[in-house]
Amino acid sequence: LSEHLLGEHPVQVTTMFDSHPGGDIHRNIVLRKIISERNLDLFFSPAFYSIQRGRHIPQVVLIHDLAVFDQPGSENPAFRLYLRQMIQSSVRNATILTTPSEFVRTQLINRFNLDGDAVKAIHLGVDPEFGKYNDERAQYLREHYCLPSHFLINIATVEPRKNLLKLLDAYAIYKRRTLDPLPLVIIGKDGFK
Repeated sequence: LSEHLLGEHPVQVTTMFDSHPGGDIHRNIVLRKIISERNLDLFFSPAFYSIQRGRHIPQVVLIHDLAVFDQPGSENPAFRLYLRQMIQSSVRNATILTTPSEFVRTQLINRFNLDGDAVKAIHLGVDPEFGKYNDERAQYLREHYCLPSHFLINIATVEPRKNLLKLLDAYAIYKRRTLDPLPLVIIGKDGFK
């Protein structure tokens, strides 16, 4: 992020993602210590996590989706319970909640009966780096992965909650309606189920 947004001395802290409750306790202790030692003004979490008992500092928490509530089979039961607890905790602790879409914002407001002013939809941006095109690199990747020159692409973890079956249904319709359909390339790590 640019300096004009974060000020002169932003601090980025990377913590291990750990679904074990002991990991959360440790993360909370470490983050509260860093915040206190560096006299930070704001805590931003890009992934659903807030600082417990951290009301001494404004917190902005990004909630990407509510799949763990709406799609119960999308995660293993223990991890689903953990994620639900973390999101509920963030709803209680955050000064402002952000979402990547108006749809998720509305879901969050309705599910937790929140004041609309406390939840902001901020669409995700794209780093200018992704706008750069390198012919040699593109050619190498096409050859390495046996890709044609033009194709449709889906990049996501391969798991039921990513709705890949609907994507394949839509692609089948596209192929039936198009004289020269582009191939579909699906990229992603295997996820739950």
